[in-house]
Amino acid sequence: MLKAEFQVNFPESEKSHTYIRRQHLKAPNFRPINWHEDLELLYICSGSGTIYSHLNEYPIHTGEICVFDSFDPHTISTDSEIRFLILNVNAELCRVNRIDISELSFCTIFTDNHIVSMLYKMLGECDNRLPYWNLSADIYALEIILHLMKNHQASYNNISESKNKSFSNIRTALGYITANYTNAITLDDVAAQIGVNPAHLAREFKKYTHTTVISYINSLRIKHAQGLIAQKKYAMSEIAEKSGFNNLSYFSRAFRQYTGFSPSKYLRS
Repeated sequence: MLKAEFQVNFPESEKSHTYIRRQHLKAPNFRPINWHEDLELLYICSGSGTIYSHLNEYPIHTGEICVFDSFDPHTISTDSEIRFLILNVNAELCRVNRIDISELSFCTIFTDNHIVSMLYKMLGECDNRLPYWNLSADIYALEIILHLMKNHQASYNNISESKNKSFSNIRTALGYITANYTNAITLDDVAAQIGVNPAHLAREFKKYTHTTVISYINSLRIKHAQGLIAQKKYAMSEIAEKSGFNNLSYFSRAFRQYTGFSPSKYLRS
């Protein structure tokens, strides 16, 4: 079983971008469970490990590719050593090109020499900062998305009907929270958006993301507050309100819980 640890990837569109980079994991290291709106693709250069995706665990080996769908809680771990390329495809890039990645699901693990070739071409241009490398990265990313859509789309038939429904519920919850966390939303609001009982959603969310709905909402709010504090132009009461907290005392406690600092100490650091 993969070790569970929670990490937020802050979903502000201006901080999200298309990139490719190398990653290296050695036991007992692992990437924390995370999720985000962007599409993520891994290519295993060497070694083997285990990925968590679509609420299941899968072994993965050298030469294989895995795709993590938008808002799919995922991670990778290894008992030995694994090297891989990671491609993050910006959701906004897809939207402006009329591709709604939230409606797409791809095969979890497969091999594809054409994608591997594009990944290494993209990596070479980005590593060497060749002219127009940013534009090239976006073009390669869109070409990869198009290739995935034509050759590697999948339904959720590879998981049980109950897990299929759970996965759909969690993706919807994550999307709603991402769009509304600065508002006064609650577990009941998220459950109503999906059309399920709040207690049922709370159990599903905790089981598959290893955190609670409220903890996740607050973590996004605190991350947002950190950005506002760094601007040094708002009072703490304004920052709390702009981040979705209607109580300054609660904001201060939550901030200390997630960062280890009080808001005022964080401002001075």
